[in-house]
Amino acid sequence: ASLPREPSEAASGRKKQAEKILNPSSFDITKGSRLADLIESGAIGVVKSSYFEDCILHKRSIAIRQLIPAQMMWPAKEAIQQWKRYGKCFLIIVSYSWLTKEHPDPDQFHLKKLVRIIEEYKRLWSMQEV
Repeated sequence: ASLPREPSEAASGRKKQAEKILNPSSFDITKGSRLADLIESGAIGVVKSSYFEDCILHKRSIAIRQLIPAQMMWPAKEAIQQWKRYGKCFLIIVSYSWLTKEHPDPDQFHLKKLVRIIEEYKRLWSMQEV
């Protein structure tokens, strides 16, 4: 009698890919994902990269979402379309703890780094706006 063999790397890879299709994460699909639903409902707003670049240019700290001009926000449907079209190349999610009690980034410490990353991201993926 022979013992069962270990699955080949190819078979293991196919199994993982099948599991991913059956159980996609919010980052792998748009329609019907929890993140997409939150964007479509307006619970999460998607800020255009040009807003952050504009803050650096005019030496302004980032504002709370409610004070960001509408033209600096992606309309929900357009954000979902861009995300579906470009995948992870379009949607950048940033989270960090506040640097002071009054403001998350009063002296643009994180903002400067974020804008540099955004510029590289846009260059790498040949995109005008993310």
